[in-house]
Amino acid sequence: MEDIVNTCIICGETGRDGIVVVSEFICDRCESEMVRTDVCDEKYPFFITRLKQIWYKKNA
Repeated sequence: MEDIVNTCIICGETGRDGIVVVSEFICDRCESEMVRTDVCDEKYPFFITRLKQIWYKKNA
């Protein structure tokens, strides 16, 4: 089986383990951090901005 290396849409690092949303890869570390981040956390808007890229690219 071929190992596929993807670039995370959140952190920009490459990896093999993670999830694909629409057609964009999110690494395990970022996915884990996102689900633990409270909406009041200062990093929350950063995640929202990065995730919006998925939809803007798709509908461009």
